[in-house]
Amino acid sequence: GHEHIVDVVDFNVASSGVPYMVLELLEGEDLGTRIKRRGQMSPAELRPILDQVADALEAAHGRGVIHRDLKPQNIFLCRRGGRDDFVKILDFGISKIVHSPSVVTQAGTVFGTPNYMSPEQAQGPGVDLDPRTDVFTLGVVCYEALTGQLAFDGSSAAATLYKVCHTDPIPPRSIAPDLPPSIEAVVLRTMAKAVEDRW
Repeated sequence: GHEHIVDVVDFNVASSGVPYMVLELLEGEDLGTRIKRRGQMSPAELRPILDQVADALEAAHGRGVIHRDLKPQNIFLCRRGGRDDFVKILDFGISKIVHSPSVVTQAGTVFGTPNYMSPEQAQGPGVDLDPRTDVFTLGVVCYEALTGQLAFDGSSAAATLYKVCHTDPIPPRSIAPDLPPSIEAVVLRTMAKAVEDRW
């Protein structure tokens, strides 16, 4: 029921036995498409988007839900009320209810998108995740929006996950020199490897 999380209008099971959900119809583009189309975003462009994403995540975290797959493709920018950056977060399909024994995942399976995973998520099942895993991922999204480049990118999923866990990204100001040092500091702290070092 949050204004920046996609609405589920209905859900049921089809006659074939396949479960389905009906979501609200959105018009616009996802943040990944916008970054590819426009390149680097300025802090002024990105701020209203981040404000809305953070508001939605705070609401989800307040209900004990961690998204676990936040990425630019899951941040949809709607055309609404004369603006083109009204956020709807999509795809809570692999979200986890914090401390819930009812959420069971296949042993040895890593869920999420490697380029946007937190180090603790990349370690696989058995690691206790908390909302700071979404904080890390939001930092990775900010990095990409502000620089036009992925923070972590390898030749394979395994190589990417290694970088997520063990390699610091290129400082954003090395790619976008006009970025204020204070914003770079916030983004890098958000992407700290150790959970306790993040916001």
